[in-house]
Amino acid sequence: MTVLDRLDRAVWVFGTICMVILFVLTTAQVILRYGFGFSPNITEEGARTMLVWAVLAGSALAVRHKLHIQVDFLNLALPRRIQRVLNIILDIGVLFLFCVVTVTGIDATVFAHGQVSSGLMLPLSYFYFAVPLFFAVSAIFMAELLYNEITGKKSKGDR
Repeated sequence: MTVLDRLDRAVWVFGTICMVILFVLTTAQVILRYGFGFSPNITEEGARTMLVWAVLAGSALAVRHKLHIQVDFLNLALPRRIQRVLNIILDIGVLFLFCVVTVTGIDATVFAHGQVSSGLMLPLSYFYFAVPLFFAVSAIFMAELLYNEITGKKSKGDR
């Protein structure tokens, strides 16, 4: 098992845990709100946070397994050699985008640390940290895809 396989597994486990917590918090919120007439702050803010963290974890995994959205109808009409060159160019562009979002996400997270959430009174940086974290993971996975495309190796998502 490679380091990237371990990272893949860790992100999958983390995303799964976030989904379980999301389910528990949402269920608790519905039961408490409609059964007892109140809803604690942790259920709403916690569920919202778990949703964002789970989605971003899932999007990183989608990159690793080549399940991210691609518009490929033009690419499929091209000769195989040109497809490969186009894929490399697009992967470089996406990798660059992931790196930019990671860096700007770090800036936003640092900036938000001085602000607190309205319900739980936690620093907003705790919530924002998912963006640079999972875009960095996505960048790592995209770098692997790019390397595999350049060297001709099979990627996780290849069949």
